[in-house]
Amino acid sequence: MKNKKHQLGFVGFTLALCIINAGIVFAQPVEIDVTGGGFTIRGPSSLNFAQQPFSFDDQTSVVNFAETGGTAPQYLEISDQNGGSAFSVALGAEDLTPGGSGVCATGSCIPKANLVIRNNDGSSPTITTIDGSASNVSLDGSTNFSNNAALDQQRILLNGTGAAPGTWRIFPQLQETTPGNTAIGDYSGTITITIMTT
Repeated sequence: MKNKKHQLGFVGFTLALCIINAGIVFAQPVEIDVTGGGFTIRGPSSLNFAQQPFSFDDQTSVVNFAETGGTAPQYLEISDQNGGSAFSVALGAEDLTPGGSGVCATGSCIPKANLVIRNNDGSSPTITTIDGSASNVSLDGSTNFSNNAALDQQRILLNGTGAAPGTWRIFPQLQETTPGNTAIGDYSGTITITIMTT
């Protein structure tokens, strides 16, 4: 029987810098290094779920940022280069659709509500401070390891005080549940990481 492969790519540049007055300062892809608005985000450029055979039952697959392999960063790194403004790091997602088509039809789609984010994978350090003070950031309680925060809406992973510049790494976990009877195929979608000042 043919296997299904799930890949989650990361979003390209959005025009969030144009709406600074609304509090959104930065929305960029998590690839190599992305800089803007006094913040930098660094992380893997894609996440791949394990292939799953066709099934009449729901199936769950998990991918940890810390286990992306290869030369990709195995974390999500956030740098506040200026300090001065409290901030939050949020993650949102699209439905996983055949070939990333964006068309979500019953039986050939993994709805974004079937994606769950946790801001820590349960085995990596919660936060690693690269520069600055560990007391200037904290994991958001709504997406901690004991919660299943569905990505039917944008979810906050990390909060920063903005008290001083710094660089921190977190090790999120993403889980997807493929509905039973989902058609065989390759499904992909986009994750958006956003830094918002408060």
